[in-house]
Amino acid sequence: MAAQIIFRAIRAASRITRAFTDARGLRSTLTTARCIVGWTRLKMGWPARSHEAVLRLRDLSLRVDTSRAELFPYWEIWHERVYDSIPGFCCTGPKCVVDVGANIGAFSLYQSLKKKADLVVAFEPSSASFRRLTDNIKLNSVHNIQAINAAVGSSCGTLPFVELPFSFNCRIARSGDQSIVTVLSVTLDSALGRLGIKKIDLLKIDTEGYEAQVLEGASAILKRTDRVVLEMHSESDRDQFDARLFLAGLRFIDRVGDLLFYSRS
Repeated sequence: MAAQIIFRAIRAASRITRAFTDARGLRSTLTTARCIVGWTRLKMGWPARSHEAVLRLRDLSLRVDTSRAELFPYWEIWHERVYDSIPGFCCTGPKCVVDVGANIGAFSLYQSLKKKADLVVAFEPSSASFRRLTDNIKLNSVHNIQAINAAVGSSCGTLPFVELPFSFNCRIARSGDQSIVTVLSVTLDSALGRLGIKKIDLLKIDTEGYEAQVLEGASAILKRTDRVVLEMHSESDRDQFDARLFLAGLRFIDRVGDLLFYSRS
């Protein structure tokens, strides 16, 4: 337990140091400080009032809500490169990347700006996060990200959705949730079919426990998907993921933390 606490403290210090190093200009430095204070308040259970600002960072610009810990995915994806944990898995120059649970766009922008993807399709059901996602696409003058304001599941229609203090934890509502809103729901097969997408090089799914339903609505496109990385929120999820992905011809590669990596080759 002590070792784990020390590790977390070191990781937090590293993230904070890198965040300040990345900030460009006094305004972004102050906004970074406000983001860190907001993140700390959330960890302590003290949510702050919503406040949006633009961060000018070393590699990109981000519009964030400083009260909702929206630098956290950026740290994981751009600093720690968690999705590049498996050598050779996330190739450079993919034709098509699909981001299910895009939040404000850290992963989609990484694939566009760093990995030089031809096309990124980003799904985000939260109206607030989606607005910042589209702003971030414009801020970085990116033209190859197709953003879709919808949840992804096993059927088309609508789903109950709940906003949570950490914006990247927002999810499909569960029994007992309050402050529920209704969001549009699509399947990957239907949405990508309408876009004319025949093949996916990389599919990333992080839907806070709704991953199995996303796979259920993707039986056709999964057979034409080369790589899948998804977050496991419960140990019981693994059997469901394996069953659907193995049926589509994908095999388990490795696990890094809560991320599971699958590949066709």
